[in-house]
Amino acid sequence: MKFSCKKGENPPDLVFSVEGEEQAVEVTELHQYIDSGREESTITVEHRLFGLFKRIDRETAKRSRGYVVSLKGPLMRKQAQKILAEAKSHILASRGEPLSIGDKGECKVTPRRTGDTALSWIIMVDGTARTPDGNIMLADIQGSIDYALGRILSEKVPRLSQFAHWEKRVLVMVSEYFFADSENVRVGLQKRSGEIAPIDEIYLAWDSFFEIVYP
Repeated sequence: MKFSCKKGENPPDLVFSVEGEEQAVEVTELHQYIDSGREESTITVEHRLFGLFKRIDRETAKRSRGYVVSLKGPLMRKQAQKILAEAKSHILASRGEPLSIGDKGECKVTPRRTGDTALSWIIMVDGTARTPDGNIMLADIQGSIDYALGRILSEKVPRLSQFAHWEKRVLVMVSEYFFADSENVRVGLQKRSGEIAPIDEIYLAWDSFFEIVYP
């Protein structure tokens, strides 16, 4: 089979040529999205939490004992500033009791039982937080996937509609959400079957797999 791929003119992202047949291809990532005052992916929230941990680690470098720092987001700027100040004070004072910061325990600082002075971290996104439309808690895996698919299709269908005269229109999604496997994504796409045209095929790259999930 003769196959070639080249960069598209945005749109499309890519152009596949299969046995001389041109296919318009759009590529996107599938994330879990959260309302943190604005729409963000949970990966972005986690990266920001890790950045806060690294700052606590850096600003307590002269500590004399080790702690486990647990952070739960999303956090507003004022919350992050409060956590930094209180965690830093607690750690540098070598306090032996656990510390909880925030109305919902957004940060917990727990002394380590080992003799070293390292900081360990635990990072999580609050499962009771909601998707940006306010309808779905993040603990609802299928609901989170359904929201993400709606977001993707609302962006990609208009772009691929410009190539209705081409032989085929293809959407490739790369899963950046652990639970967005092919089974759950197929379920979500079935719910949105009336929103997919004129896309002919949808593929999902997840873990080490690359599978067709529509039709």
